[in-house]
Order: sequence, then C-alpha cells, then structure tokens
Amino acid sequence: MHEPNSDEEAFWDAESTISLLTDMALARLDDFTAGVIVPFDCMAVHMNAKTSSMLLHYLHQASHIITTQWVTDALQNATSAPFAYALLASSALHLLALGGSSLEGVLYYKGRAIAGVNELLSSPRTMVDDYAITAVFIFLTLEEHQLVPGNGSPYDAQWNARQRAVHLDGLRAMIEQRGGLAALSANRCLQTFILMHSIAHSISTLYRPYTALLDTIGRPQRYSLPSFRLNPAPNNTFRLFRALHINTDLLDIISDTIMYTNDLSTFFTDRSTPVEPLEPQKQGVQLQYLLFDWYTSTSHVKAKSGIDHSIALATIIFLVRITQPFDPGYRTVILTPIRKLQTALS
Repeated sequence: MHEPNSDEEAFWDAESTISLLTDMALARLDDFTAGVIVPFDCMAVHMNAKTSSMLLHYLHQASHIITTQWVTDALQNATSAPFAYALLASSALHLLALGGSSLEGVLYYKGRAIAGVNELLSSPRTMVDDYAITAVFIFLTLEEHQLVPGNGSPYDAQWNARQRAVHLDGLRAMIEQRGGLAALSANRCLQTFILMHSIAHSISTLYRPYTALLDTIGRPQRYSLPSFRLNPAPNNTFRLFRALHINTDLLDIISDTIMYTNDLSTFFTDRSTPVEPLEPQKQGVQLQYLLFDWYTSTSHVKAKSGIDHSIALATIIFLVRITQPFDPGYRTVILTPIRKLQTALS
C-alpha cells in the first residue's frame, strides 16, 4: 500500500482544494466513490480528499465518456499505480487549463507515473503489464493534446513533439513485446482505445498504423460481430457494388461494411441486442483499417478509372462518420482522405 506523502499537499492552494472537495461532495453517492475510493485505503496509491476528487473530476469532466467500470477494475489492481498517477496527471492538467491547479502538481503526478512504469519495466513479470501500457498510452495522448494549437501547453511545440515520439516508441515496443494488440484481448477497453487511436492517426495521415488487430499469420482481422440482426443485410446495396466489377478483395470488405452498417443500425434501435457497446466501435475501426490496408497496398496500381480507390476512400470516410456520430472531431480525421478522393475523382 502506498504511504501518504505530505509533499503532495504542497502543490495545491486552498482555493483549488475547496473546489475539488466540492466536486467530491456532489459525487459522494457515486458508485465509483462508494466502491473504490472510500473503503480501507487499499489502492495502489494513497487516496485522500484531494486525489479522490481529482479522479472523480477525470471521470466526470476531463474524460466523461470513459468506461467507469474499467477504471474501477484497473484501480483495484496491485500494479495499477502508474495508471492511477497518469489519471491524476491528466486531471491536474485539465484543472490547470481551468485555473484550478499548478504546473508543479502536473509534474509531480507525471513523475510518479513514470517512476511506476520504470518499476514495472524492471521486472520480467510486469514489464508489459496492462497498466504500464495504459500509463504510457495516456501520456502519449496528453502530449498530442498539448501539440494542438490553442490548448495552452506550458512547453514549446518541439519539446512536446519529442516527448510524443518517446512515448510512441515506448508504446509500440511494449505492445510488440506483449505479442501484438490482439494479445490485449482480456483488457477490451485498453485494446479498443489503442486501436481507435492508432487507426485514427493512420486514416488522417494515410501512413501505416503503429499497431493494429492482426490474426495469427499477420493479416488484418475480418469483421466478426455475432449474428444478432433482425433483418438480413440489404442485398440490393451489395449488388450495386458488384455491378461495378471492382476488385474482389475490396468487394469482400464492402460486403462486411454493408453488414456492419445494418448491425449498427440494429444495435442503436434494439436495446436487447447481446453486443456490448465497445464491440461495434472496435469492429467499425477495424473495417477502416481493412480499407486502409487495401488502399495503401494497391495505391501503386492504377485501378480501373480510379473507381476502386474512390470507393475505398469514400467508404473510409463513411465509416469514420458513423463510428463517431456525436464527435465533431471526425472532420480532422477525414481531411486527407477527402483530398485523396477529390484527386481520384478528377
């Protein structure tokens, strides 16, 4: 168990502490608070009023769409200290942007998280532990967030870019040592979050992703949602694509995309579907990767009248949009594919 550290308290002034305590008071009946923060102080890091409210701030403000149960399970793990400190660093950075914390607090928690990762890396048993990977992934996304103009990074862009490169190289190496992204299947949230991040970068730049879901012989995994649909996929749509005589491999992916679109519609309209929300998201992103992989592997081949490449790019754009129905950030992901599509159609 982590021992209390009085130095930690020095990083917070009275005003921010009162604000944080207010947040905690409002959430006192929250299941996360009752089930994780309160009992017995048995977590991998010391919890007090400030750190408890910071975790609640992360869940409900800084990253309000995150899966609370996943965070709950993770924080109760014996090796979760780097993950917990990474969450605290994220929360502190968000509060810093709101004027509610100090840069010293961000650096303190970041330093503790990095120290925790290094400790896990020193042991063969924990060197590719889920929570070491998660902490590095969180810091990678934080550095990328700081690179966005207007986000108020306390550092210059070159420093953030170097830090991002360090975290990306480390994350890639850890995933490879683990056996690839498919080896994280027991931690579905982590696997899906990393897949979404990797493929979003890949689609937005049309560069190879730093990791992807591959099968045992290194090929992209195909669409594999269980059959729960009330109605079969619309065959008339598939016939339209088949009539174009497009590449057979591309036609297979289009067929999967049509099936996925129908499944996604059923998922949103029928609450009794036996599929958890993460699965449609993961499958949609994987379809984007299948299309990207086909497009990049055939980009040197002049397709028939550019139709094949145009269809692949347009379908990528379509999938990005339907897998991010409430996120306006999808526009930045599809800028490069749109330009490529315009070129292919000209």
